[in-house]
Amino acid sequence: AAVAAMKMQQPVVVKRSEAAKDAHIGRLDLVAWLNHALQADYTCVQDCADGVAFCQLLDAVYPGHVPLHKLNFNAGFVEDKERNLRVVRDTLKKLEVDVEVDLDAVSKGKFQACNEFLRWCFTLVNHNCPAVANTYNAF
Repeated sequence: AAVAAMKMQQPVVVKRSEAAKDAHIGRLDLVAWLNHALQADYTCVQDCADGVAFCQLLDAVYPGHVPLHKLNFNAGFVEDKERNLRVVRDTLKKLEVDVEVDLDAVSKGKFQACNEFLRWCFTLVNHNCPAVANTYNAF
């Protein structure tokens, strides 16, 4: 019997204005969601400054398009964080997703920048693969 090939559905691109609508979720709930989704142990939004969580969330929505091998999973210096965030930016550019990542502010752990981009990722994931915590293998 022939098996019909399933074509992967294109992810829905989320605009920043749409992510702002998800402002009802508090920062602690956002971090709890992130930890559940990635089986991680982030303590605050600023912990995402290393870019690793953002790359993994993008990988959940766009499997195989994020070069995770380029990440420094132990990024401690701002330069290492910026390098990881460039992976995020370059991936979004290749996927033709028009969203700005403030590399400088995010890599320095500025709350506003980290919070806004994490909220955008939250909305992107919830629009495209809300069951990410049950399906994505972050390891």
